[in-house]
Amino acid sequence: EMLGFELELLKAGIAHNAKVYCLWHHRIWAVDRLVKMGVEGVLDTELSLCNDLLKLDERNFHCWGYRLAISERAGLTEEQGLDFTKEKIDRNFSNYSAWHYR
Repeated sequence: EMLGFELELLKAGIAHNAKVYCLWHHRIWAVDRLVKMGVEGVLDTELSLCNDLLKLDERNFHCWGYRLAISERAGLTEEQGLDFTKEKIDRNFSNYSAWHYR
């Protein structure tokens, strides 16, 4: 329960300033604990959050790095990752963050 509250607090912090390293690092720490506890759906929720945040700022490399970490934990394939980056590049060819994570 406390970790769920912590994720909400971190989400508010990220909404205020999405380019603070410590927020992203602490968020992955909290997610790892929830996954270890067997909480269902955490990784899907985090991927959805990343998708929403990257719609707001498609070049936020903090969010891209976090998405990569979550994708690995969720067991997404390299092809799924490439499909995601291709979608972002098709939307904006000069999205250097998407190119970097290909």
